[in-house]
Amino acid sequence: MLIISAIVVFNQVNYLHNKDLGFSKDQIMFFPMRGDEMFTNKDAFKDQLEQIPGVASVSVGYGFPGDAVAGDGIKTLKNGQLVENPATQLMVDYDYIQTLGLEMVAGRPFSEEMGTDRDKAFIINETAVKNLGFETPEKAIGQQLTWNVWNNTNPDSLKVGQVIGVVKDFNYKSLYEKVETTVLQIFPDAAWKVAVKLETAQLESSLDQVETVWNKFSPEYPLEYKFLDENFEVMYQSEDKLKTLLGVFTGLAIFVGCLGLFGLAAFSAERRKREIGIRKVLGASVENIVMLLSKDFVKLVLVALLIASPIAWYFMDGWLQDFAYRINIGWYVFLIAGISAVSIALLTVGFHAIKAAVSNPVKNIRTE
Repeated sequence: MLIISAIVVFNQVNYLHNKDLGFSKDQIMFFPMRGDEMFTNKDAFKDQLEQIPGVASVSVGYGFPGDAVAGDGIKTLKNGQLVENPATQLMVDYDYIQTLGLEMVAGRPFSEEMGTDRDKAFIINETAVKNLGFETPEKAIGQQLTWNVWNNTNPDSLKVGQVIGVVKDFNYKSLYEKVETTVLQIFPDAAWKVAVKLETAQLESSLDQVETVWNKFSPEYPLEYKFLDENFEVMYQSEDKLKTLLGVFTGLAIFVGCLGLFGLAAFSAERRKREIGIRKVLGASVENIVMLLSKDFVKLVLVALLIASPIAWYFMDGWLQDFAYRINIGWYVFLIAGISAVSIALLTVGFHAIKAAVSNPVKNIRTE
């Protein structure tokens, strides 16, 4: 049971860390803006960051992967009436898609050259296409969306625009949660986080220069940044601990089991010493003797596998239910566990079996 469980947990944890999330999370540092001067001059701040050698792209917004996002609805026209749909709102700028490496599946990204993109354009993900009833990404282009603008002075103000593009689904949350209907839009008033895509070759010098630019706009606050990939690593700390603990306990269980099996094999070989001697006198080979002493232990291991497999599958399948994105428990897991258990048993029993098989049969019979 422990071997099967360990294999499943190891595979799922590796899947969590290596799954393609639909965006590039490598070498992207992000941090919150601080200080009135930085917020007032955020365009100038962004421009200076983009001038740094080794900085590939910069995005300023609200709603980066692994960080806070807004759960707000979006309205669509159905039968001439506006219908509210649950959605996640990502308040982005013109460089968000480029910085994160999102993939467009239809339409186009936001462009500063299009004067209407700020106030009358939306980009949605593939899940939104399905949930909002647009059928295909291509048919979603040009569809009207309406959003209640975050505005303290006029809470009833609406933003009415069209879908200009569809991005491939990307996991901006942990893999415990499914990708939801997601809407990207230009809304500078909500921008307070900065993502900087760095080139690996100039990483250290670029970090120093980012801090220099930061100090120009916000000298009273320290630059507190994280890397996007680190944010996702932190999400699965408990799973990493479970993986480590299960590996340790599985190793201990195998060790303790082998001690008992080693002693049992020694007892069995001693008890059948006379039988082994007679068989050897009658022409039995070393291989025959080893097989004779080992087969009963292998049968017990196979019976244990039959008992443990459904129980382990039940509990591991229940554990995997917590993940929106998970591995499947394939037949190979039980095959690997079975081969491992049988191999461990044979190695443990083999010492006494071979020792008994090569001993002097005359001496054993005379002793008996």
